[in-house]
Amino acid sequence: MGVSHYKKNGSKNGKDTAITAAAVILGLVLAAAAAATVLLLVLPAGQGKPSSDSGAERVTAEDLRTDPGNAQDVQSQIKNEITVTGTGGEAEVPAEETGSGQDAEPVKIDFNVSATSTLEASGYSYEPSNLTDLDASTCWADGDSGDGTGESITFTSSQPQTVRGLAVLPGYCKSSDLYAKNGAPSALRIEYEGKTVEYPIDEAELVYDSSNPLGGTIYIDFEEEVQISECKVTITDVRGGNKYDDCCITEMYLYG
Repeated sequence: MGVSHYKKNGSKNGKDTAITAAAVILGLVLAAAAAATVLLLVLPAGQGKPSSDSGAERVTAEDLRTDPGNAQDVQSQIKNEITVTGTGGEAEVPAEETGSGQDAEPVKIDFNVSATSTLEASGYSYEPSNLTDLDASTCWADGDSGDGTGESITFTSSQPQTVRGLAVLPGYCKSSDLYAKNGAPSALRIEYEGKTVEYPIDEAELVYDSSNPLGGTIYIDFEEEVQISECKVTITDVRGGNKYDDCCITEMYLYG
């Protein structure tokens, strides 16, 4: 009975010892896994990865999430990495950014100017040269017996010049009284380099502003830059004055 009892207890103790050893091993494995996890969390993101070709520190999306202050650095980084290619190897800058092109400030181009007729009056000058002096107190007035319809003004140059359009300030803009008394063109025909432009002047454009007499200048855009040495402008219709038949134009010139 005694031996039999010993064997039974001995088997149980051996089994318990094996279970204990397995538990210890499992515990060690779990501890090692936990340590590895902690190590991965402690190491910075990207540790061990090769740096960029430029050697500059890069800001990642994770950096942006954890530090919103990096947003400006990210925008700068994106701008620096954009590559623009073109036929000439350089980016073409839009006209609106350079101030050139159709939105650029009109610049008067010097041409010789003549007219089919000119009003002659003692003590006053209505010569065609008044059209390009940028002075609202002077004007050109036609010398025809009618209202000026059919009269023309011609611009010439000894060599072609680049222009974008024609500027015109209809009427005699020295004062509101003279503006009302004298006629003004209400339609023009513009001819240059084999092209013809018919331009009706809207009633809303035939206004006089005493605070800024030159402010009513109309800029007729040719919709392209053209090389011309001659341009003819014919008056095809007139808004009559309330006293005189003269058709007056304060300013008219080609611009670039």
